[in-house]
Amino acid sequence: MVTGSPPAPARSVPEAVLYAYAARLARDGAGAERLAAKIAERAGGGAGMIVSLVSRGQRVAPAAVVAAGGGRRLCSLYRSGAAVAAVAGAEGPGWSCREGLVAVLYPSGGVARLEARGIDRVLYG
Repeated sequence: MVTGSPPAPARSVPEAVLYAYAARLARDGAGAERLAAKIAERAGGGAGMIVSLVSRGQRVAPAAVVAAGGGRRLCSLYRSGAAVAAVAGAEGPGWSCREGLVAVLYPSGGVARLEARGIDRVLYG
């Protein structure tokens, strides 16, 4: 079949570039926290999120990692054993918002925990 416009090479499709970048980081052994931070800082979107599901009997890994960089704000809320993290737009009563953070949400003793670190510490520390 002959077409007037052949498909674009993968390097010109933003989603394909992001996928290839994330796949390379994962192959190189980057953890979920570092991977989300790299995507937030380097992929141009200003935010990255990695979710890993953990089944019973396996070592508990972070359930979610959310990163905000490039001027985006990461907002977090912690109430009665529940933790939430969102990138921008969630500001309101009880929310704590700062720029350039990486938040890791993980279960600990039946309670959701939220740990936040600066994106620079995750990438370069």
